[in-house]
Amino acid sequence: MVTELQSHTNILIELTKAVKMHNFYPDGHPNLDQALERCFSIIKKNVDENGDLKWRLDQKGFYDDKTPIAPGNLDVASLARKIFFRRINQITFTHRFNSRELSVFLSMLKLEPDDVHARGGAETLMAGADVSGILLNALTYDDLEKLKADLEEKKKQEAAEKELPEAAGEAGEADELKKQPDEKEQASADDLATLIAKIRVERDSLRYNDLSARIKEKADELLHAGDLDNVLGVMIVFLEGMKPSSGLPEEITAAADERLRSLFNPDMMRLLVGKLGAKEEPLRDAIKRILLIADTQAFEPLLDALVSSEDAASRRHYFDGVVMFGPKMRPNVEHRLQSDKWFIVRQMAAILGELGDEGCLDELENAYGHEDTRVKKEVLKSLVKIRSKRSTAILINALEEKEESLVNQAIISLGMLKDSSAIDILGKIAGKRDPFAETREATKEAIKALGNIGNEKALPYLVPILLRKVWFGKESNEQARALAANALGAIGSKKAIDAVRDCAAASSGDLHAACRRILDAKARIK
Repeated sequence: MVTELQSHTNILIELTKAVKMHNFYPDGHPNLDQALERCFSIIKKNVDENGDLKWRLDQKGFYDDKTPIAPGNLDVASLARKIFFRRINQITFTHRFNSRELSVFLSMLKLEPDDVHARGGAETLMAGADVSGILLNALTYDDLEKLKADLEEKKKQEAAEKELPEAAGEAGEADELKKQPDEKEQASADDLATLIAKIRVERDSLRYNDLSARIKEKADELLHAGDLDNVLGVMIVFLEGMKPSSGLPEEITAAADERLRSLFNPDMMRLLVGKLGAKEEPLRDAIKRILLIADTQAFEPLLDALVSSEDAASRRHYFDGVVMFGPKMRPNVEHRLQSDKWFIVRQMAAILGELGDEGCLDELENAYGHEDTRVKKEVLKSLVKIRSKRSTAILINALEEKEESLVNQAIISLGMLKDSSAIDILGKIAGKRDPFAETREATKEAIKALGNIGNEKALPYLVPILLRKVWFGKESNEQARALAANALGAIGSKKAIDAVRDCAAASSGDLHAACRRILDAKARIK
């Protein structure tokens, strides 16, 4: 049962992607063709292996009998609402299903619910397009054949009425026929997909403004109905009109900007943020640009999503989304440093570091007073990204900590900060040695940090370590000498390389091999 549900979940995810592609790309576009083929293949494979694929659905989602499919997936729930609003509560894919029928089904979903109902309902539309591999609601093959027969009879009656010989009838029919193109054109113009196709190629400011206003009206109706996926499609159309690279007149870009901003509301913000954190989201880049336009409206939803998400990949997307706003996000982040949950404080400390603003140092220093070591360590990591004398001072003070992991992190961060004023204190730590014990982790990190700083001022500390010979603890000493050789190689000055060369001539084993690697690498660079 679990495997079957997972299979249904995978199919619905591919179906939601196909719906998105069908909304945003014209027929024949390679991206759309690829999405349709992938979706068709996975459905057809399931039907061939397991028989008819049947789903029930309501406003909340899809069900295999009474078992929910992909509960909690926002995209799948949105697709269920879209289909349900078109008065469809059951879908069955049969062995007759083909790729053309999938395209017909997706085209039907692009129509507005009222338009679907006005044309006789979803079943009638699908039957009229000669679809027999997708059965909607309680429709059976017998019902389908009867429906097709009724539609055929209706067409014959309409054809017969057009051939009435009466002059008055002919005149009236002629007048009616003259009106029909205009009415069809108006109906087409009122269709959201048609309006979108038109506005994408429009270059006249007045016509663009008129089209955008009509699209905005449709989008408002979709917002009210909860069809947020199609609203996102509208947003992306307006986003395209705002691109500086589009070469569109300023009046058009301004109108697109205004229309896009008018579509923001709390529900839409939640959808955008949810999609930003989705594992596979083809529109992620566009969503980021939309969120940047939303500006402060996106701040709290993004932070809420970050602190509540249990998925590491999603948290990374949310984290990047928060950071892209830069220092203007600071007040919202700093406010959450007061949380009583350590992991929220740690996340906010990491964000402040990424923002790279010296103004964050007060709050970071306060956060370092947190009782949880994991928060303290995150603060020490964040200070690396705010290069200032004050960051160096905070890190040097942390060297007095009793907790060894914090001391080690402070040393690592000082090395990454590359402030030469820390060389002397790091040099003293690097030179410490207990002849009867393994080299302390702090000593190893200090030697590596001196190499990371890359300043010749570290030579008086590193060269003695490199050339040091001892009676006791030889193995530990050799490890420290190898680290010192690597650090001198990173500094790379003539004096540093000469010291490595001297060591290579007087050493053997692993230390000699390490020195030779450094010298060979230096020779290749020359």
